[in-house]
Amino acid sequence: MKQIFILIIALVVAIQANAQSYLEQGASQTNVAFNAFDYKKSKEWKKYKTLRAVGWSALGVGVPTTLVGVGVAAFADSQNGNGGGPGVPFIVAGGILTVASVPLLISAYHYRSKARQLSLQVSALPQPTPMSSWSYSPTIGLRLTF
Repeated sequence: MKQIFILIIALVVAIQANAQSYLEQGASQTNVAFNAFDYKKSKEWKKYKTLRAVGWSALGVGVPTTLVGVGVAAFADSQNGNGGGPGVPFIVAGGILTVASVPLLISAYHYRSKARQLSLQVSALPQPTPMSSWSYSPTIGLRLTF
């Protein structure tokens, strides 16, 4: 009885080890067979990330700079009544940064949509055979939309 019990345990362990190696092998084969196009590694996506970071940074610096300039101008005007003198450069610099951030963000989101439009398609290409039937062979196509 003890020998049968040891034999059953040995068989279960062997089957489990074989099944696990089979599953790992199947998983690695599916990863090799299906290699999807990752648009996040394209040149357009990198441009999008850069322009988005610069655009939001310019907006994030421009708006507070404008508000500081308005505050300084209001404080200087209330103190000596000569028209806000030291706050004007802050207002101008903040306004320029704020206005400059808008085209940067528009251009960034244009590149994002361009990167997403790059796609890799897998389809079947029909080919006639000598027996007047059709044979389908797999093809890979890259679609670029401008």
